[in-house]
Formats: sequence, structure tokens, C-alpha cells
Amino acid sequence: MANKLPAAVMLSMLAFAAMANPLSSKDSILEFEFFNQTSVDARAVPYAPGRCSFHGIVRRECLGSPESEWHTATYLAIPAIVDNSKNPVIKPAHGLHVPTNKELWRIYGLNEQLQAIWGRKMVIYRYDDCEWNSKKPRSSRDCSDCGNGHWTAGDLKCSERKLHNVRYSDMDCSFNC
Repeated sequence: MANKLPAAVMLSMLAFAAMANPLSSKDSILEFEFFNQTSVDARAVPYAPGRCSFHGIVRRECLGSPESEWHTATYLAIPAIVDNSKNPVIKPAHGLHVPTNKELWRIYGLNEQLQAIWGRKMVIYRYDDCEWNSKKPRSSRDCSDCGNGHWTAGDLKCSERKLHNVRYSDMDCSFNC
């Protein structure tokens, strides 16, 4: 019998009002907590510290219906975060796409939480006191870097109300962990 990954999902919409946070206090938090296959306590997963890395996939699509306004939805998938020894440490959300429009995604399993959100036409990440984004190759303190690929399609033009209007972009990021 295949071992299934136990998952505890906690969704909470909260006001985000941290002064040091570059996000607006109007942004909300969507919290996902998934346990690692090898540990019951996702906050205590052993890993090789140093430089952790991940491959991320951003999906943007037009959503709407004849009765509602059309808008762009943004999702992020991180199939696995690997440690300094290149061993997979955690598989956030089982590698599935998670909404990151204005919701902060908190990923547990390392010493600190990795945070991700879509804003200002890029993914913004934070781990410990290091912040970086998907458009900037390196952070100002070299605590992280991110290489971002091109979109698979041009501007979505959601105002044209076309179904199945989707595009993807890949990125490879690393950060001090």
C-alpha cells in the first residue's frame, strides 16, 4: 500500500499589518501547513544548512463568468525545496499550485518559514531576514538569488473574457538556510 503524505491544512484570512513588510496592510494571509513525509512535526525537519534551493512555477490565468468581472489569478507551485546537500527537504502543498494573488503563502519545514506572495508583477519571497523577488537575479546582500524564465504566452488581456487563457513562467531560486 502506498504511503500517503499526511496533510493538515489551516486556512485563515487575517489582516497583514507588519510595519517591516513591503506588502500593503490590505493584503490578506492564506496559510497552508503541510507536514513532511519523514516528520510529524513540519517545523523540525532535519536538513543540511547552507544554501537551499527550489524550482518554482508561476501560473497566471483569466477567471470570470458572464455575471462577474474578469480578473487575473496567480498561483505558485514549488515541487520541492532541497537543502545544501541537494536532498529534498519538504514538498510544499504536494507540489500543487497555491493561490498567491494577495495571499501570503507560509511554507514551514525549515528553521524559519519561507514566505511567498505575488505583487508588483513578480513573486516576492522572504526567509528569515532575507527578502528577494523573481525579477532580481540576486538580493542586495547575496543571501538569495532567483533566475526567472520567460512567460509561455504574452499579456493575458482578461478584459477580452476568453476562457482557458493561461500562461506559465519557471524560476530557479536559492537562499541561505
